Amino acid sequence: RVVDRLEVDGLGQIEASLVDAANPVVFVAPAALGVAGDELPDALGARPGFLDAAEAIRAAAAEAMGIVADRRLALHESPTVPILALVSAPRTYQDRFGRTVEAGEIDLVARAVISQRAHRAYPLTALICTAVAARIPGTLVNRIARPAAGPEVRVGHAAGSATAAAVVHGAGAAARVESASIVRTARRLLEGTVYVQPRAAESRA
Repeated sequence: RVVDRLEVDGLGQIEASLVDAANPVVFVAPAALGVAGDELPDALGARPGFLDAAEAIRAAAAEAMGIVADRRLALHESPTVPILALVSAPRTYQDRFGRTVEAGEIDLVARAVISQRAHRAYPLTALICTAVAARIPGTLVNRIARPAAGPEVRVGHAAGSATAAAVVHGAGAAARVESASIVRTARRLLEGTVYVQPRAAESRA
């Protein structure tokens, strides 16, 4: 199903798209958790009840996806998957470094909750799954993402933006993923100088 209606403890019934590509992710609208969707991680974590509600949704999704047999066991048996992602339409916002992410430069806004914490950027496996979900007609991600002719999906997250690409054929239960990928350029990890003492010349008889 492109959209499930999960019965969530304390929240009632909510819409969610459950997608497993690179990592299982449960996608929901921020309104399901009473937030706008462009908040920064510290603000989300400090919001009363937010992380508990996020875990309740994640646990219900884990049960629905067959990851755990009983949602009450989700936190103990599968604390990291599925990842919870809040997805909303593109908008201009400030990332956690104070930089402006322009609405015109992204296709959607996303925030992730993993290991009972609001992620400070966006997990790469969730990024791949988001691109796949954006290309499956009818999912929550597909509904809110900016339409695009090509396979690339630009996701605005708490630390800036990132791009993934997905090629999906078909719709609904017939949807098949041909490819999913990310582009990541090389970056310098360290620079330094190493001094090596030369070996003493060997004497010859």
